[in-house]
Amino acid sequence: MSADGVRHHDEVLVMVTRRNLLALAWYDAPRPGHLPAVLRVVDDLHRAHGKYGLLDVVVRGTPSFPEQVREEGRLLIEHTHGWGGVTSHVIEVEGFAGTATRMFLSTMLLMGRGRASDQKVFAKAPEACTWLANVLSRAQNPWSAAELERVYAELRAIAPR
Repeated sequence: MSADGVRHHDEVLVMVTRRNLLALAWYDAPRPGHLPAVLRVVDDLHRAHGKYGLLDVVVRGTPSFPEQVREEGRLLIEHTHGWGGVTSHVIEVEGFAGTATRMFLSTMLLMGRGRASDQKVFAKAPEACTWLANVLSRAQNPWSAAELERVYAELRAIAPR
């Protein structure tokens, strides 16, 4: 991948950055410490670029969110409020696990104090990439949907450990 690089890679989470984009693939529910790792990368992007995008992909996993992870999610949203970031969430998980993941994400978004216009949830990556490209087209480093779809494909090609 010709990205800035793989920023995190374990059995649960793969994070890759390119320009002003962080792409994440989740292969299970976040564990304690994962969301602070995301915050560190988002902080780097914000400092370097101002406006940034996140392509957040939930591939699979058991919808289990312990209190520490919920608190880390709240802190992530609280710290990044007003930073100019936009997030396109792709929930590929189906059935109960997908519903539980959407519920967790909805709770986190509500705690983000009305930032719904900065985040949107999708079932398929192409629609998520199109929306994110449109929003990021107003940034200094605009993206096309095709570029974002390539990042998505490359991200998904990196297997978890």
